[in-house]
Amino acid sequence: MTSTIKVDNVVNQSGDNDSGLDLSTNDQVIIKTANTTAITVDSSQNATFAGNLSVTGAVDFTQTPTVNSISQTNTPAFQARRPIGFQFSDNTDTKVTGFTEDFDTDNNFASDRFTPTIAGKYFVTIQGSIQGVNSYDMYNGNIHLRKNGTEILRTSSQGNGSSRSNRYGLSLSLIVDMNGSSDYLEMFVYLNNSGTADGIFNADTLSFGAYKLIGA
Repeated sequence: MTSTIKVDNVVNQSGDNDSGLDLSTNDQVIIKTANTTAITVDSSQNATFAGNLSVTGAVDFTQTPTVNSISQTNTPAFQARRPIGFQFSDNTDTKVTGFTEDFDTDNNFASDRFTPTIAGKYFVTIQGSIQGVNSYDMYNGNIHLRKNGTEILRTSSQGNGSSRSNRYGLSLSLIVDMNGSSDYLEMFVYLNNSGTADGIFNADTLSFGAYKLIGA
């Protein structure tokens, strides 16, 4: 024998209505504590928690969980390289141009500039190998990243009058906070060669890339 009890609310024995079940809305269950909604289960079996969820045992998900308030993707993201050498003037900070994209998920890399359209923190990396075009006798050189036209970090290599180098392999990685609208990043290079010979990035060593950190 089965029976059905039809009620709108189930409360604790004292009847103070501070905690219990609210069944007054069709296809919805509300669990209340301290006279406040704690958990709501809708007709699609979706549960909404008003507070934190603590789990002491194992959780076996039958489908991939999602968190609505936190981005679960690491995009926008891009990677660009320059398969041929990039030549630049000696003793001059020069923006690196002529990149070819390997990928650009949100079309945020244009005119050799990365302008992400989603606010957050981005992992950024630049690298390349530089040397003189005709003279390989170099005093120092660097590659650096600029945000909105202002240098934020550089990596460099330094020689001296008696011990100079003929090639610098340089790489740099950092996390940058971007506002998702007007903030942009560009890559620059500098080389102080002996004499006035131009500098050049060696072919297939030059790259510029970034991706958004998940949840940041």
